Amino acid sequence: MSMLTMVLLVTSDNEQFIVEKDVAERSVLSKTCSRTLGSDQPIPLPNVSSSVLRKKSGLRVWVRFI
Repeated sequence: MSMLTMVLLVTSDNEQFIVEKDVAERSVLSKTCSRTLGSDQPIPLPNVSSSVLRKKSGLRVWVRFI
């Protein structure tokens, strides 16, 4: 059984989403930030609101409110 690598995405309205790294890296911006910052740092999404991120199809999200 392999462990999943998780990353923290932070939306423009400061809501935090913990997602699997491979799911987050479907976005070029998230992939670039993840590789630049490392998977231990939050990935800021300044142009994405939490409502848009929730609606993104196929995104398996575990939500943690601030």
